[in-house]
Amino acid sequence: MDSVGKRMNLQEIGTRYDHYMELREVFMDGIDVLTRMNQSFVSDADKAVKHKLTNAVEMITRRLDNLSDFADKTANYGDLARQVRLAGKHVTPLLTEGSDVEPKSSNQPGDTQAGDVTASNS
Repeated sequence: MDSVGKRMNLQEIGTRYDHYMELREVFMDGIDVLTRMNQSFVSDADKAVKHKLTNAVEMITRRLDNLSDFADKTANYGDLARQVRLAGKHVTPLLTEGSDVEPKSSNQPGDTQAGDVTASNS
């Protein structure tokens, strides 16, 4: 990865979301390192650190959800839930025997019927 060798600028300005996501990514990298570690060398301290990092990632995820109002927009009377309810359920009619064949109309041009007055008797 080229981002590993890149040194971050301490004067860099970003959004709160960017900072939380970067911190979350760093913590997830730490969890990944501890998970891939040779399990015969894992100590109790490593397990405790992994547990703390997992909790921190969960808290950052919840914080991001809270800041983005995701729960409010998807819960009971949120805008997204209301739009889904308004869209309704799409129901495709079931085919029955012969329903895929178009019915023949008796009013086709050129057709004559027995009781038709316009039919010629020649």
